[in-house]
Amino acid sequence: MDKKFGERLAKTRKENNFTQDELAKLIHVHGRHISRIEQGKANPSAEVIKRIAEVLKVSIDQLLCDDTSNIVTVRINDKELLKSIEEVDRLTEEDRTVIKRLIQAFIKEKRMKEIAIT
Repeated sequence: MDKKFGERLAKTRKENNFTQDELAKLIHVHGRHISRIEQGKANPSAEVIKRIAEVLKVSIDQLLCDDTSNIVTVRINDKELLKSIEEVDRLTEEDRTVIKRLIQAFIKEKRMKEIAIT
């Protein structure tokens, strides 16, 4: 883990008005461990990173990445739909455009039918 992770953690922790000890207690680690992570002297486990993200209400990407401007966070409960979206994301730009247009057309038609019913 790089020192930037520690800097991002400290910034996010402070934005959420937590002390190191408060955050540590909520994620079940010692306060000194948070201090060492923020200083770049310790590497958190994947489980600790997950708990930190949950408590601070941020994505793991926001903690790990310098630039999250291209990252979109959405909650999709339908696992099959999520898998399909992930597969679409790996397609060419041209193929993704076709799929986006199909989805938009489907949604538009659905809305038009709903309006016609009312």
